[in-house]
Amino acid sequence: MISKKISINTQIADKYKNKSRNSNVFVVKLPKGNGSGNTAIPLYKISPGNGNLLNTGKTYSERPSNTYSSSESEDIILRAKELLAKARLQADSIIQSAMEEKNKYKDESKKYVRKTDSLQNLVERKVFENQLNEMEGVSKKNMRKLQDQNEKLKKLLSKEKFTQKDSLVIIENRLESTELFMEDLDEQLKQAELAGDTVLVAELSEKIKDLAPELELMRKQRDEFQKKIIQKEKELKMQAQRLYLSVGLALLLLVVAFILLIFYKNKKKSNKVLGEKNTTLNKQKEEIRLQAENLSLANKEITRKNTVLTEQKEQIEEQHEHIRASVKYASSIQSAILPVETDMQKVLDYFIIFSPKDVVSGDFYWYSEIPKESLSSDTKEAVITAAIDCTGHGVPGAFMSMIGSRILNEVIYEQKIHDTAQIMTMLDAGVKKSLKQDQGKNNDGMDISMCRIEKLTNGEMRVIFTGAKRPLFIYDSEKQKLETVKGDRRSVGGKPKKRTVPFTNKEFTLKKDSIIYMTTDGFIDQNNPKRTRFGTPRFEKFLSAMHAMPLEKQKIILQAEMKDYMQDEEQRDDMTVIGVKNS
Repeated sequence: MISKKISINTQIADKYKNKSRNSNVFVVKLPKGNGSGNTAIPLYKISPGNGNLLNTGKTYSERPSNTYSSSESEDIILRAKELLAKARLQADSIIQSAMEEKNKYKDESKKYVRKTDSLQNLVERKVFENQLNEMEGVSKKNMRKLQDQNEKLKKLLSKEKFTQKDSLVIIENRLESTELFMEDLDEQLKQAELAGDTVLVAELSEKIKDLAPELELMRKQRDEFQKKIIQKEKELKMQAQRLYLSVGLALLLLVVAFILLIFYKNKKKSNKVLGEKNTTLNKQKEEIRLQAENLSLANKEITRKNTVLTEQKEQIEEQHEHIRASVKYASSIQSAILPVETDMQKVLDYFIIFSPKDVVSGDFYWYSEIPKESLSSDTKEAVITAAIDCTGHGVPGAFMSMIGSRILNEVIYEQKIHDTAQIMTMLDAGVKKSLKQDQGKNNDGMDISMCRIEKLTNGEMRVIFTGAKRPLFIYDSEKQKLETVKGDRRSVGGKPKKRTVPFTNKEFTLKKDSIIYMTTDGFIDQNNPKRTRFGTPRFEKFLSAMHAMPLEKQKIILQAEMKDYMQDEEQRDDMTVIGVKNS
């Protein structure tokens, strides 16, 4: 009965697809089966004029059942497909009709746009706008049709989906009942076996054996029906997506129509603006062309200058390499004028910190032994030592250090002058003469801390100190404190002054373990990243704290402290510190 009705409906649907306006398409509205009695099923038809569903007033009857055979299940799926196919045919027909009307008005709109552009006729433009308004009304009408069909499709899909799930529930209920019955038989079989009733065991075993194939068949039917329902749901979703896409396309066409109207209204204005922009653009192109020519000339000039700069750079690098080699050689010459430490170690217990800022240094230190025939009877050995800071650092300072070393050689070794104040006076005169400072503008000079150190026969140490703007630091082991002795307030060298302070000697006798320290200003004036000087108080504090340590260890501590204090800060001047202990 069901298969026959579906076959008839399919044929009528094919006629409707071929646009037979007089055909009646009958659609079966599926009821919800209640498991008992006859159910009257109403028949519907689709109106060819507007596509609405109409009740024909006719019905047919079928007797629902709680069970479905394999063929009946296939009929249910086939019936659902038929309903979806009919709805799709209706939607496709309406969409196709709307697209044809849309394309028709689109072609007409293009024709009117061309006419309006060529004639610029206000009347024709008004007609074009009216046509667009009519097209908008037709599009809205077609949109309403699509919306009506969408609602009908949703109702049909909802009913069909509910019916399929209801059928699945019936199959699952019957399967569950059969499984429960099977479990009951198994339980009875176990009890019969325990009771030893062989007749009942045989009877129950036979029932279980007969029921097992039926149960397996029902499970297969359930699984197949579930798969079909899942597949059907996927198909329904795809159909719904297609319908939504059609609706979206219709909306897009409507938006395009409005955009065409706006585009036309602004076209004339845009053309005028475009013309002005083209004029401006041509002017800018000409300016760019001239700029490009100028840039080309500038590039050629830059290339020529780069070539010259490259050649000059190579020459400068070559000159720089020569200068570096010369400075390096000057450093070796300057090192040669410094005292030989093995000679100093024979007489003194000492340490020296000598840290130039550059390759060559404006600082240097001096050491010379006094011949024994020049010593008094209570003196075993005597030396002259000094820490000397020349004006400037690097190459200028190095030249000054060479001049100072040469004059000291003349005064001490050739003229055999061993009095520190007199040595300073002769050195001052020699620097001024060498640099012709009484005639020119040169004002370079030296700051010096110089001592004559005499080791006495009684174990004491006599120190005669002369300072040119540099002090002498003395740790007196007898007084157990650090003292600072200021030098004279003048430098060695420089322009002559009206009132010149003479150099003076300051004499001290120190007990065993006393220490003297001579320095240039580089160590004390060095700053940290906060631009704060190391300072004399900090330096004196370290000397006081280290007096009991060996001199070599004192040197290490002072160097480490200065490194920590500077951190990443650049060294600002040459550094020289000399310590001598009466040991």
